[in-house]
Amino acid sequence: SPATRAPRVTAGGIPSGLATEAAYLGDDLVGAFLSILVVPPEIATISDVGEWRLATLTALIECDDLSFVSVWSPTFFLALVEAIPDHEAALLPKLSAAARARMAAFLRDGAKDTSSLWPRLDTVSCWTDGSSAHFAARLAGLCPQTQIERKGLFATEAAITLPWGGKAGCVPALTSTFTEFIDDHGKPHLAHELVEGAHYRVVITTPGGLYRYDMGDRVRCIGHEGDVARLEFVGRAGLTSDMVGEKLDEAFVATALSALPCAAALFPKLVPKPHYELWLDATSNDPSDAALVEAALCRNPQYAYARKIGQLGELVPVLKAGFVTERHLAKVGAGKRLGDLKHSSLILH
Repeated sequence: SPATRAPRVTAGGIPSGLATEAAYLGDDLVGAFLSILVVPPEIATISDVGEWRLATLTALIECDDLSFVSVWSPTFFLALVEAIPDHEAALLPKLSAAARARMAAFLRDGAKDTSSLWPRLDTVSCWTDGSSAHFAARLAGLCPQTQIERKGLFATEAAITLPWGGKAGCVPALTSTFTEFIDDHGKPHLAHELVEGAHYRVVITTPGGLYRYDMGDRVRCIGHEGDVARLEFVGRAGLTSDMVGEKLDEAFVATALSALPCAAALFPKLVPKPHYELWLDATSNDPSDAALVEAALCRNPQYAYARKIGQLGELVPVLKAGFVTERHLAKVGAGKRLGDLKHSSLILH
C-alpha cells in the first residue's frame, strides 16, 4: 500500500504504526518473512500512487512463481490486475523477456485470466463478506487457478473470527478475545447461544485492556458445526441513512445489492423529493436491476411504508463507471491507506 503520510512519533518518542507488517511476527521471523516477499517493502514508501502502482506491477509480473497473495480488500489486488492493460507501454521496458512473454499471453487472453501470468498462484486471502462479496467474486473470475480464502473478521483491536474447515462463514476466535454478541434488542449473547439467521453487533474484551469495546461490526450466524457457530460479516453498524424514517443501514443495503452483476451503492437525494440513486459501476445496465434492488429494500418495513405512502420517491439507477476506484483514490489523497479501503454500499457524502 503506498505511503500517504510521513512516519509519526508521539510526544514521548513512541513510533505510530509499523514500518512493515513483518513486525507483527517478531524479530526472530522478520528476516524469513522479508525473504519471501515479491514486492520489496521499500516500494511502500513511494507516496505517488501512479509510481507505486507501476513499481508494484513490475515486481508482481516479474515473479513467475507467485503462489500466495494476502490482502485485506479484494479491490486492492483486483485494481492492480485490471490496471495492467492500461500500463502495458510503461511496464514493458522494465520487464525481463520471460515476464514480457507472460504479460503478452495475459493480454492476448483479453486480460481475463491470470493463470498465464502466475501459473502457480494457489491462494488469495482477502475479505469475502458484506460489501466485499462482489469484488471477491470478480477476483475469483480473474484467477480461476486460485482458491479465494476468506479473511475472517480481523481488526487492529482483536481477531474476531477466522476461517476454519473450508466451509462457508468463519468461527469465533475464542482464544484471542472475549466476545459478546449483541442482538437487535440489545441483549448480549455468548458464542454458544447464537441463533441461525440472527444478526449481532460485536463487543469485545481483550487481554490488551479493552473492556466491552463496541467494534461497530455486525455479523450473521449462518449455521452451526456441532456446537460452534459459523458467522459472516455483514457490515458496519451505525452507518445509517434516514431521510424520512426508512432507517437503511450499511449491512442491510449490502445484502440488497449483493445480487447485482456489478459494484453498486445507494446515494440519498433530497430533491426534488427524497429518494435514492442506485449508483452502478458499469457502462450499461439491465432495467430489471433497479426493480431487483427495490424489492430487496422493501423487505425493510420502514422503507416499504415510506415508498407506499409516497414519502420516498422511486429508486433511480445512475451509471457511474469507475466510481469505486475514484472514491478510493480520493480517500488515498486524504491520507488513507489504499490497502485498507473497503467499498461502502451506502454513500452518505
